[in-house]
Amino acid sequence: MSQLVSPAVVRSRANIASTNMDAVARITDAVSAATIHLEEMLNTTFAAGVGQSDVFYITHHDRPRVFDSIRVEFANGFVNGATAIVSKVDHHYSSVDAGTLLDNDYIAYDFERGFADFRHGDGGDHLGDNTYLQCTYDYGFAVTGDVFREVPAWLVEAATLKSLSLYKILTSCGTGSAAKGVDALDGLLARLLTRHARGVPYRFKPISPL
Repeated sequence: MSQLVSPAVVRSRANIASTNMDAVARITDAVSAATIHLEEMLNTTFAAGVGQSDVFYITHHDRPRVFDSIRVEFANGFVNGATAIVSKVDHHYSSVDAGTLLDNDYIAYDFERGFADFRHGDGGDHLGDNTYLQCTYDYGFAVTGDVFREVPAWLVEAATLKSLSLYKILTSCGTGSAAKGVDALDGLLARLLTRHARGVPYRFKPISPL
């Protein structure tokens, strides 16, 4: 599977010689496990995807606002560009119009965390009661060899910290000093991820596609 960081980088950080084949194999396993772990923690997919469409149903009965903006959270983070189309539902909830493409100049995106704010007086004015919002985007990272490309530095560091933590668990056999090392690494990781968490408050989440 593809990895966020090269095992060689983690091995160098841990001062492990490339000739230590048992340690090299465990480092490789730890790096793969760290990638899976971070996908779960950040609630996203790192592998690249094209043309993802998330559909949101906007209603005044349950309308979270952030500083008078309407916020939606995409199914994935690490977004590469996006378009937004708004469609209105009739009063019988039985039909949807063809939709209006919104100008991205009126939408504040956080592409890394995967959400968008439609500001009042701009794009937010299009999101009246009983409207569908469809956002289409690409996401994730391309791959060179077994390693994802153009990964943010903080995410590479997160993968490195988690890989080192898992490696210590694999090799510790329950020793006290190793457990302290694991706790220290996991503490650093938790503080790092807090600044990049995807679960933003007061947002609409995707419903099933139309």
